[in-house]
Amino acid sequence: MGFLDELENEAKLQREEEERDALALEEKEVFFREVADPTFRQLFDYLKRLTEHLNFLGKRRTVHYPAPGYGTITGHVGDDFKVRFSGNDRRREIDIGGHVDFPRQRLLEVVGEFEVNRIQTFARERGLRTNERTRRDQRGNVVAGDFRLAGRVGIRVLITTSVDDPEFRIAFTNCCGFGQMLKVVPPEQMDESMMDKLGRFIARVDDEFLTEDVGEEIREELAKRLTEERHLKVRELAASDRERRKVEAQQQEQVASARRLANRFQSRLEEGKRKFSDR
Repeated sequence: MGFLDELENEAKLQREEEERDALALEEKEVFFREVADPTFRQLFDYLKRLTEHLNFLGKRRTVHYPAPGYGTITGHVGDDFKVRFSGNDRRREIDIGGHVDFPRQRLLEVVGEFEVNRIQTFARERGLRTNERTRRDQRGNVVAGDFRLAGRVGIRVLITTSVDDPEFRIAFTNCCGFGQMLKVVPPEQMDESMMDKLGRFIARVDDEFLTEDVGEEIREELAKRLTEERHLKVRELAASDRERRKVEAQQQEQVASARRLANRFQSRLEEGKRKFSDR
């Protein structure tokens, strides 16, 4: 094999790889445009209406959050939810914000510098007031303290999807406890039933949206089936999209051909008129 043959083979392999990459990108873009994005917009419409009703009704929703070193503290979800939709050509985002009010909690007496620092650190990181009164020994070291936690904590639900990662990634901050949690839902599973579970979780009716789970084998089988169905649907959508563009191109060519024919006819007609005038 000569040097030129080697270059031709290398170029052929590179072109084939580029064609595969282009096809994979096209399939991702088609799936995002035809499946993920419409479902995401339906979800936004549902959440927008949900938060509007929650804010209007203003029902008292009580929550109980674990607080390390303190036990469980009780709060009330506010009725000032705000929901925002944003994105660009390749990414979408739904951002829901609200708060939980924690009125003054029960008095807690702790002994030991470690336990005192533990509660102080936790409250500081969460933005809570301690309303504390500490006691020190003769050398000035903290040996005990009385605490009544209180304050307002922000809650957030951030949902994202994109061309490169079409799964609905739902990040919860301080929604059913302090800290963050993440749940990933395929767009195909975000139907009315799943939206209802998400809505009930945000409204703090129940935790079924987070606790719902299946066995590992069933989960793998579902994931495999969803992947196969997704690839099949994407191929069908991509083929349909290519066929549509092909038909549009043919129609445009037909229009252009008809215009060229009309222009030639017009030119000949004008030429005939000039010849007739010369006579």
